[in-house]
Amino acid sequence: MGAGHTTLSSAYVEEDATEPLHEDYVVDQRLFPGSGRMMRTFRLSHRQTGSSVVAKTMWVQHPQEEQVVKAQEKELQRIKKALEGSPHIATFWLWRIGNIKQEIRPVVLVRNYIYTTLADRLESRPFLTHVEKLWIIFQLLHAIQCMHDAGVVHGFLTTENIGLTSWNYLVILDIASYKARTALPDDDPSEYRYYFQEYHKHGTDTTQREKRCYLAPERFYSPKVDGVPTASALTTKSMDIFSAGCILLETSLNGERAMDLGHLMDYRKNKSFPPQVQQKFQKIESSSLRAACRHMMHLDATQRLSPNEYLERLQDIMPCTFSETFEPLIERITNTVKTPDARIALAAANYSNVLMATVGIDDDDGKKYFANVLGPSFCLAEDLDYSRTEPEETKISAEAIDHAKLMAETESLLKRLQVMDWDEDETPSEQKTRNTSKNEEKRAELKAHSPDSLLIYIQLILVSMRHVYRPSSKIIALELLDRLAKHSSDETRLQRIIPSTISLLQDQDPLVRALALKVMTKTLSIIQSFPPSDSKIFPQYIFKRVAHLITDPSLVVRITFSNCIAVLAETSRRFLDISHAVRLYEAVGGGSGSITPDDDTKMKDGEVFNEDVAMLLDGPKKTDNLEQQGSKKTNQTLQSVHSTLITNTYDSELSALHEVVSRFVVHISTDPSEQSSSPKRALLRDLAR
Repeated sequence: MGAGHTTLSSAYVEEDATEPLHEDYVVDQRLFPGSGRMMRTFRLSHRQTGSSVVAKTMWVQHPQEEQVVKAQEKELQRIKKALEGSPHIATFWLWRIGNIKQEIRPVVLVRNYIYTTLADRLESRPFLTHVEKLWIIFQLLHAIQCMHDAGVVHGFLTTENIGLTSWNYLVILDIASYKARTALPDDDPSEYRYYFQEYHKHGTDTTQREKRCYLAPERFYSPKVDGVPTASALTTKSMDIFSAGCILLETSLNGERAMDLGHLMDYRKNKSFPPQVQQKFQKIESSSLRAACRHMMHLDATQRLSPNEYLERLQDIMPCTFSETFEPLIERITNTVKTPDARIALAAANYSNVLMATVGIDDDDGKKYFANVLGPSFCLAEDLDYSRTEPEETKISAEAIDHAKLMAETESLLKRLQVMDWDEDETPSEQKTRNTSKNEEKRAELKAHSPDSLLIYIQLILVSMRHVYRPSSKIIALELLDRLAKHSSDETRLQRIIPSTISLLQDQDPLVRALALKVMTKTLSIIQSFPPSDSKIFPQYIFKRVAHLITDPSLVVRITFSNCIAVLAETSRRFLDISHAVRLYEAVGGGSGSITPDDDTKMKDGEVFNEDVAMLLDGPKKTDNLEQQGSKKTNQTLQSVHSTLITNTYDSELSALHEVVSRFVVHISTDPSEQSSSPKRALLRDLAR
C-alpha cells in the first residue's frame, strides 16, 4: 500500500510507524530483513493474550496517494477472502491507517508470526536432509497451485517469504501483488531496491541476502526501447513460477543464492544463463530436479508450466508418502491441533499407518500398546478418520482383505514358478526383457515405501516433545522414538534422536528420566556408522550427561542406570575401535576420512588393512633392488611412527573409558544406602559384558 518515496529518517519511522496498533499491541523488536526499503517489519505482542504477530509498516503521502491506498486496500480484502482457509498460506488479516502527520500517514499490515524462514533454516543445524528438502519443495509447489487456483498471484516469492514451523510445515508469507510497482526499469536499480531488495543490515553487518533477486525477467523493461508500461500491468502466474524455480535452486544448494540482480540482467540481455548460474545447476545431484529448475526459470514466460505439472515431472523422486500420508496428517496437526500434548497423541494414534506407509512394516505390538495408552475410543476415531481419506474402492471388509491377500500370494507364487521354469529356447532379448520387468517391479516397490521419509514424522515428534506439559506425553513420545529408531538412518539417530533424549535426562519426572536413558542407550547400541567428528561422543558428551544419574534420588532411575551401564561401555568401546581402525587405515594412505557401514563390515572381516598396513605389521618383503629397499625402509619408518602415535592414542583413550566406567561400577557396588541392593543386582546381571 503506497507507492511514493518517503524522506523521513528511519528513527522517526520506527518510533511512530506502529501508532495505529498501540491500543492493542506493544512492540517487541524490529525484524530483519524488511520488505525492501519501502517497509519496516516489527514483531508485536498483544497486551492481554501475549500472542505474537508481525506488523509491516510504511508511510504514504496525503492526499496524493489516497486513491492508491484505497485501491490496494480493496486488493488486500480480495486476497484475504479468496485465500481464507487455504493451507500453507498466511495472508494479512488486519490493516489500519493512522492519523495524518505532516501530510503523511502510517499504514500497518498485520499477519501471523512465523519464527523461522526457509532462508534461516537452510543455514541452521541440523542441516536439512535430502528428503526434507523434497518435502519442502513438494509443499511449496502445492501451496503455489492452491494460491493460483484462488486467483491470487504472490508477486515476490523468495526464501525470506517462505515460513517454516519447527516440524517443517511450509507457509507462504507476505503476498505482494498489491504493491504498485509491477514493471521496473532495467537502467535504474533504485526502483527495485526501494520496493523489493531485502535490506538485511544490523549495525555494520550486511549479509549476502541483500543481493538476492528472484523476480521474473519480464518484470523489467527498457525505457528507451519499450517505453513506459501502462499502469494496468499486472503480475502473472508465470512470474511466480520463475521465482519458485530460484527457490528450488537455492534449497538444493543449502542456502546459496540462485541469482542476484546482475545475473538476472545478464540472463535477460544474453538470452542464456550466466556461467555462475550454470555452475550452480550442475551442483544439483538429481537430474529431474535440475531439469525442473531450468524449465521453471525459462526466459520465455509462456514455456513455464503450472506447479501441478512440475509435481508430475518430479514424481520419480517424490515419495508417495508425501501426498498420501504426511500432507493430510501434518496439515491437520498444524491447523486443528492447538497443544503439543495433543500433537503427540495424534502422532501416536497414526503410528501404525505411518510405519506401514513409509517402511512397509506392520507393528502389531506398537499399535496395541498405543491403543491401550491412548484409549480405544481415541484410536477408533483416528482409524475412522484415516479411512475417510482413502478412496471408496479401498474400503472393503476384513474377509475381502484376507481373500485379496491370499490371491496376491498365489499369483506371486505362480510368477516365481514361471521364472524357475527355464526355457532352453529363450533368446537373450527375452531374458533381458524379463529382467527389465523384474527391475521395474522392484523400483515400484521401493517407491511405494520410502524409509527416508520417516524423518518427517520423527521431526514432528521431537519438536512436540520439547513443549509438552504432561509427563505421560513425554513417555509416549519416547516410546515412539524407541520404535522408530529401529527403522531410521544412523544420521537421524545421532543428529536428531540422541540429543532430544539426552535433554530429557534432566526432566523432573523420574519415569521420564529412566525411559530417556533406556531409549538413548538402545539407540546408541544400534548405530553402525558415524562421522569422524562423532568418534569421541562418549567421553566428551554421553558420559558427562549421564553422570548425575548415578546419584539420582529416584530408585527407578538408578536401577535403569545400572542396567544400561554395561551396554554403554560396550558401545563406547566399539566406537573407539572403529574410529581408530579407520584412523590407522588413513595413516597409510588408504582411507577416505569417513566411517561408513562398509568400513565397519571390512573391519569385522579383517579386510580393512591393505598391503601397506600388512607391510607395516608384518615387515617389508626382501628384494634385490637396494633402491626399493631404501624407499620401503623410509616408508616403514614413517608408518611405524604413525602406528606408534595411533597406538598410544588408542591406549590412552581406552584407559580413559575404563576409568569412567569403573568409577560408575565402583560407586554402584559400594553404595551403602538401604535401597542399593536393586541397583547392585541389576549391575551383576550384565557384569560379564
